[in-house]
Amino acid sequence: MRTPVLRPERAIYGFGPFVADARTGLLRRDGTVVALTPKTFEVLLVLLERAGQLVTKEELLASVWPDAFVEENNLARHISTLRKALGEQLDEHRYVVTVPGRGYRFVADVVDLSLRQPEPAGVAHEAAGAPRLDAGAAAAGGASRQGEAALPPRAPLPAARWWIAVAGLVAIAAGSVTGLVWLARRPAAPVPAPTRALRQLTFEPGLNAEPAFSPDGQWIAYAADENGNADIFLLPVAGGSRLRLTSSLAHDWQPAWSPDGRSIAFRSEREGGGLFVVPAFGGGAERRLSGMGFRPRWSPDGQTVLFYGSALQSVRESTAVFVVASGGGVPRPVPDPTRAPAGSLRAAWHPDGRVSRWRYEVGTGWSFTTSALDGSRAVESALAPDVERRLDEAGVVFDDFVWAPSGRALYFEGTSNGVGNVWRITVDPATLAWVGGPDRLTTGAGRDTGLSVSADGTRMAFGMRTERTRVHALPFDARSGRVSGAGEALTPEGSDVSYGDVSSAGDRLVYRVARPGREAVWEQPLPTGPARLLLSSGPDEGHSLLRLSPDGRRLAMVRSRTGAGRLPFRLRFSSVIGAAEAQSMVRDDDGRVWPIDTPVGALLMTGSWSADGRWILGSCGALTGTFGLCVVPAPGSGVAARAGREITSRAGTNLYQGRFSPDQRWILFNAIAAETPWVSGLYAVRRDGGPWVALTDGQAFDDKGRWSSDGRWVYFVSNRSGFLNVWRQRFDADAGMAAGAAEQLTGFESPARMILPTISELELSVTRDHLYLPLTAASGQIWLLDQVDR
Repeated sequence: MRTPVLRPERAIYGFGPFVADARTGLLRRDGTVVALTPKTFEVLLVLLERAGQLVTKEELLASVWPDAFVEENNLARHISTLRKALGEQLDEHRYVVTVPGRGYRFVADVVDLSLRQPEPAGVAHEAAGAPRLDAGAAAAGGASRQGEAALPPRAPLPAARWWIAVAGLVAIAAGSVTGLVWLARRPAAPVPAPTRALRQLTFEPGLNAEPAFSPDGQWIAYAADENGNADIFLLPVAGGSRLRLTSSLAHDWQPAWSPDGRSIAFRSEREGGGLFVVPAFGGGAERRLSGMGFRPRWSPDGQTVLFYGSALQSVRESTAVFVVASGGGVPRPVPDPTRAPAGSLRAAWHPDGRVSRWRYEVGTGWSFTTSALDGSRAVESALAPDVERRLDEAGVVFDDFVWAPSGRALYFEGTSNGVGNVWRITVDPATLAWVGGPDRLTTGAGRDTGLSVSADGTRMAFGMRTERTRVHALPFDARSGRVSGAGEALTPEGSDVSYGDVSSAGDRLVYRVARPGREAVWEQPLPTGPARLLLSSGPDEGHSLLRLSPDGRRLAMVRSRTGAGRLPFRLRFSSVIGAAEAQSMVRDDDGRVWPIDTPVGALLMTGSWSADGRWILGSCGALTGTFGLCVVPAPGSGVAARAGREITSRAGTNLYQGRFSPDQRWILFNAIAAETPWVSGLYAVRRDGGPWVALTDGQAFDDKGRWSSDGRWVYFVSNRSGFLNVWRQRFDADAGMAAGAAEQLTGFESPARMILPTISELELSVTRDHLYLPLTAASGQIWLLDQVDR
């Protein structure tokens, strides 16, 4: 345990336009509160107490985190957050200077105001953890705040400096005439950045998310799961008690208010899942709108509801887009005017009733198109050169979006350096060209999502989510197919993990931990033991598709360099396929690394090892231009590289996640047609190739197929129940066919605790007595931001 550094309880520090009050934990700039997390504020206090002196990293860690082990990169993130809050640019050192390899120094003049002023009365305490605003924004009070404390009056100047003040007055008087002439000639001052007020609307524990404004702007509909079951609530924006709108035993979430204010559409997991509609303030029966769908959005005229075909929790996923009449009926797909397969697709209503799409196409990149529902009158938005340049510099990847009611702006959920914030693009309403921005409206460290803009275009409600993903071991009886408990987290708390793989013997786990600008691959003995660092990487580099050999002593993987910091905005996409370069490789227990020679394709996306450890199965670039299945010799196997070969492929279809059966006779894989990337089917093929055997119906996204130890069952992850869950399907290896219906094994049906929704980073491992899965826990609150149109 570190020894904490004690500080004066009544300290109030002034520097530049800022005042930091240690008693209340508040930082103010010219009287306006600047939102900081408690830990970032403590870092600031330590630096202020020793202004002008070097404060080492060890001293900061000991003072701010005396009872916990915290990595240095955590401290660096708080310093970065502090600099942004103080308005420092990357090349500025007005307040905080980094001393490379040692620590930090606060270089601005600091005055201890607490030595001269009595304690101000009426100081109101604010909720910690608020998302920060851009440099021109200010945080306003939450629903529980009673008032703002006034800044204490400035302390009198020290006696040693009185003559400086007198000299300054003389200089001002002498230059007054010259100053008046200069003022008359100088150009007009730039328009100051707007002061946007931010306030927290919800305070209940759990996940409060997906806000939707009522048409009159007086209410917010949102989903809350404080009791472990999500329901729809209505909250008056001006303050007051909330109203419960739904009370189903199943999860109700993703509300959307109709333009006339009479109805709310929402996603529910009841009765097999789908879209439902309920009167906005109760008094009527809930009705089913569609037997499928996620994220409903009403058309401007209220006659049609647009929705996604899958849950779509990650920018790396694509989906089909559908519409259904607001009175119900058969959903119909919305045609894409580009007619090209998309690696990612988002859609929203334009204010005039057209549909806009933000889509990513491998090889072409991102594009933004707007068209009528039937695909006609399509317009692709051009990007002004200055806008595209600033997007390149921002290093941002955009996800879901909404239009401003005026049609003059777009608001995106965007991620830059691992942080998800709200971004604005200014649009020419006549041409739909992007002519201004990007403007980053929030700069918090969480994930700002679920954007809703008021009908007058001045306010935005959004959810700030905190998500953590850890690998869990779920106790499992392979004979009965029953999961017998909630499971145990295996990976460290506070680290987001992905690409986990467990050895065949169940005694070793490998996983990836990703942080902004850096990631690492760790190995951990099972059931318990200290983790060991295997690999680390710098910016724009990563490791994925981790595959342990049968003896657990070698690790196959793909190392990619995404080039995210160098790729232009249009091509920036966080995945192996979108990488600037990639290489498959094998690392042994001694740390030696060999490339995997792939004469049959440019890249092998590692799938599994053969039982003898001499061959590696994976996806490789096929002659058809898509990914087929190939087998290549493992490095050091003694088999010539030219012995590698393609096993199977199909034009227009990508094959992934290849797995040898325990008896090595069959290969399991999933197939995704380029035209329908939101659908994935599981298949088996004999090791020497031949016809495919369908194991699932190809109506959902079935992925991550894994054999049972005896080869009689195939386990997989599927979204066929709405959320991702583990299923299993019996397989008759002798007859070469599926037997019986698929069985659901897990029941993760909550947006607050679910299987990692980023399907590309999700991996499943199955042993005789455990299922190993990454589970994501989420919490969050609803916030309101004013003047988003300025």
